[in-house]
Amino acid sequence: MSRAAARARQAASPKRVAASDPAQSVALTDALAAGEPEEATRALAKGASPDAKDGYGYPAAVLASRGGHAEALQALKDAGADLEAREHVSAKSALIMAAVSGHADCVRLLLEWGADTAAADNEGNTALHRAAEWGKLDCARLLLDGGADRAARNRDGLTARQVLEGANWGSAETKSARREIATLLAIADLALPAEDDDGTSGDAQSREAAREARVAQEADDAVAQWHAGGSSVSAG
Repeated sequence: MSRAAARARQAASPKRVAASDPAQSVALTDALAAGEPEEATRALAKGASPDAKDGYGYPAAVLASRGGHAEALQALKDAGADLEAREHVSAKSALIMAAVSGHADCVRLLLEWGADTAAADNEGNTALHRAAEWGKLDCARLLLDGGADRAARNRDGLTARQVLEGANWGSAETKSARREIATLLAIADLALPAEDDDGTSGDAQSREAAREARVAQEADDAVAQWHAGGSSVSAG
């Protein structure tokens, strides 16, 4: 199902019409903040508002995404939660929060439900920007496969690839993940011609071999430049 179709289905899904229980709404957000998704699901069943916010302005869906609680996120969606609601601190949506937190299961669900990959936080960073910056490889891969715009720019005018190049902090594992994301973005940025470099069409097998060689070379160059200092990788 396309994201547009998924969004249409979500918009058409029935919302809760019964009055919510304020005490259970507090219990819902408290449980999610405390990492207790089963308690959160019980609070929903007892009448909590699926759009309840905690004292800091974090909607339940954003809290579930931050904690990686995919089952609670499913329960919120089934209850009619607004999955595009933002938290009030930095305007992250559930998708951005799942990406920056590295919860690929939540990212996958939100994409299947038609989450807006173009949504940006108050710094103009999309979920792809944040996944790249924080070295969340699985989330970045899902977002790219889901059609996230790698050319989108934040308020500083930077693409996800440029944000990644400026992020040299973190553990060895995080830095390694960033190098892999840099390779993914470099490959995705390639604009490969249908013809050979000499302008002739050639046979299909030769063109495919040439294409694969160019992809491999570009990926190797991106990793080599990253090792050499990161800032020399060409801006995408």
